[in-house]
Amino acid sequence: MRIAIISSLYPWHYRPYSGTFIRELVWEFARQGHDCTVISPVSIWDIYRFGALEVGPIIERVPQSEATVRVVRPKIITASARQIGSWNSIDLSDLLFFLAVKTELDKIIDRVDCIYAHFFYPAGLAVVRYVKNKQIPIFIAHGDDCIDPWYLKKIKKPFKNVSGVVAVSTDNARFCNAEFGISESQVTMLPNGVDLSLFYPRNRVEARRRLGLPVDIFLVAFVGHFISRKGPDRVLAAMEGLPTVKALMIGEGPLLLCREGIQFQGVVEHNELPWYLSAADIFVLPTTGEGSCNALLEAMACGLPIVTSDASFNDDILNSSVGFRVNPLDITQIRQAVTKLLLDSNLRSIMSKQCVHWSKRFNIVARAKRIINWMSERIQATTNQYT
Repeated sequence: MRIAIISSLYPWHYRPYSGTFIRELVWEFARQGHDCTVISPVSIWDIYRFGALEVGPIIERVPQSEATVRVVRPKIITASARQIGSWNSIDLSDLLFFLAVKTELDKIIDRVDCIYAHFFYPAGLAVVRYVKNKQIPIFIAHGDDCIDPWYLKKIKKPFKNVSGVVAVSTDNARFCNAEFGISESQVTMLPNGVDLSLFYPRNRVEARRRLGLPVDIFLVAFVGHFISRKGPDRVLAAMEGLPTVKALMIGEGPLLLCREGIQFQGVVEHNELPWYLSAADIFVLPTTGEGSCNALLEAMACGLPIVTSDASFNDDILNSSVGFRVNPLDITQIRQAVTKLLLDSNLRSIMSKQCVHWSKRFNIVARAKRIINWMSERIQATTNQYT
């Protein structure tokens, strides 16, 4: 299958950690023999801030295969969301994003079988505008994309006739019907996947020595943006009163994290992340909102017992055998869960084995195959409508 993937988050050399889960899926599509072209507009303000783009399309060589992915990053101007009377400046950003996508799609549209947009906004909106008068199947991935309610009202109508939506959770699937009027037959629910050839348990002592970490301490790992929704500050607050518990805070963001017990803080190359996870004893992510959290899946694949949110967005990827689910805003509950795992090595060992076993159902190889098969079925159904 020939697929054009549209995304505002695809990684580039100055922002290698943005949208890695999108690239992992695209790479798996390519490994399975599908022709993939990624169109990912980049703001000129990001270019000014981080550095120049590569010249021309980039050909990514997919690891562990002979496959390649073509990546195009047109430059765009973005405007802030400023209300001026009845007009909001974000409309200008949407228009310029659409024009950049249109320019690149026009060059290849005769050589693609479908368009796959990562998230309803801005990529999905641009795609439905582009195919308005064209008979080409379009699919949208719906995950952890947050659309402000006031803006949601403006973009609902175009999505009813999409060929299909890949929702990463039951909550996301319900959203598609409730907010966009997309029928159940147009939506498939497939939680995110993890590359099990990369994420698997390493020897803990070896991992700590490799990373220069003490071998005789209890380590909590956190992976995510340093923002309130993800809760890195709540992880550290829960560690107060537990002097033997130390932390690996993997990520970056506006929250300033200060605590004596932080053993490591910062971003990590994706290929190195399994070593950091394997060095830890447990994984704690008191998040208040997710689609299908890749960080949880990767931690489980590395055998880490989980402490995370009891909210419904985690229902599709977790069960009681892999850890504890708590009120993510309740520091006491988080601390109690960490303490139980700290004091019971046998429980940790049992949960670790369950995590590795459970994570196998989220293999990205199988997920990519299911998406392709489902899209093929929907394309055939769409073709039959026009014949």
